[in-house]
Amino acid sequence: MKDLAVWLKGFGVAVLSGAIAGTTGSVVAPEAINTEDGRAALATVAAIGAAKGAYLYLTSSPRYQRRGNEERRKG
Repeated sequence: MKDLAVWLKGFGVAVLSGAIAGTTGSVVAPEAINTEDGRAALATVAAIGAAKGAYLYLTSSPRYQRRGNEERRKG
């Protein structure tokens, strides 16, 4: 159960860091974000960043790495 908690924390951090990385655009161009359309675009960018972070974590997580052909034959 402890491994699952560690994995979930890592997953949450990956999603959060992706969302934060996506929202750094508000620092670069705050005048474009302070409109109704800008907020919707910022939310979209944050969602894409979060999805990317989740994808990268899931593909590199040690618990769920694919086993090679050699390992499959042995076990």
